[in-house]
Amino acid sequence: MILKGIILYCVSQIETERSVSAVYYIITGKRSIQTVQDMHIYQLKNFFGIDTNIDKSDYDQLIQACEAEQLLIKVDDEKQLYRISRQGERWLVKENDQLYLNLFKGAQYGANSHTYFDRLRLLIQTLTNSKMGYFQFIPVIENKDVENWVKRNYSAIKPVTNQFLSKLYEELLQVLHRFPVEVAEMFVDRLTGYKSYGKSINQLAKQHNRSTKTVHLIITGFLHFLMDIVMKEEPFPILRFIAKDLTSSVYLTNTAQITHQFLHNGNTIQEIANERNLKVNTIYDHIVEIALYDSDFSIENYVSKADQQEIIEAFYQTNSYRLKTIKDFVDNRISYFQIRLVLAVLQNEVESNGSIS
Repeated sequence: MILKGIILYCVSQIETERSVSAVYYIITGKRSIQTVQDMHIYQLKNFFGIDTNIDKSDYDQLIQACEAEQLLIKVDDEKQLYRISRQGERWLVKENDQLYLNLFKGAQYGANSHTYFDRLRLLIQTLTNSKMGYFQFIPVIENKDVENWVKRNYSAIKPVTNQFLSKLYEELLQVLHRFPVEVAEMFVDRLTGYKSYGKSINQLAKQHNRSTKTVHLIITGFLHFLMDIVMKEEPFPILRFIAKDLTSSVYLTNTAQITHQFLHNGNTIQEIANERNLKVNTIYDHIVEIALYDSDFSIENYVSKADQQEIIEAFYQTNSYRLKTIKDFVDNRISYFQIRLVLAVLQNEVESNGSIS
């Protein structure tokens, strides 16, 4: 149900300007410049990468099911364009309390949230069992990086285990009160303690009469919101400690960062392409990505102020982010790269200031 709600909401935001595949790429966290730009333009960052394991065929079947239920209406078969129906809008309103869409913060915490949860679960299991002198437990997490993190911190925590667990309990209790009962119960039931193992996703699905996919998404949303709370508010030092070194969100892809450094050193686009053995269009993609995340990045070397203004006016005239639509409204000399670059700057302004200046 939650995945269906996310898809309907994303389609309603995109409004036939992108195919439904664009929504799939956002949900699965595809790191292409088109997907990165789409999630910004249509304000869908919260759903970026929330489920990287959705099979495309399963996704397509869900789209077809939504169409059969008249929640989505196909606008263009060849381009796979859909719009949400009135019935779909009513469905979103009716099911809102069960969808928990406000919990997700995928672009900010998606890459780290499950590592955070693994650390928390293994740390609780280790401390509660060691406190009782029981060291024969089977670790609930099989991840060397997480195991090493717990080992590195265990020796410092061990002398104050009782105080640490007591404070951790208080912090978790404070946080859990902010969540719906179902969400909080699922989180608690996943935890492992002294001689007691947390429930599996399948067990939780049966207990709550939800699908395994829905349970996974509920826990993912919980973790995003949990990390957001503990990183932005003061009274959670232990929960924040567990997130240490997981919270720096470097949105730029590694390859775009390298291009950014070349640009900073004064290299031209062609020089960068030659040096890195990449196509010029790939460097263009990197520059658009940089413009999305670096508010100080100047685009005047690539788009004159006059052309920027012409693109902005076309954007307002068309009320569209569709590149072809804007291209038809500007002079032929203006390239798709320049349009994308200006749109990236506009979106950066929206996210920084709440509006386009």
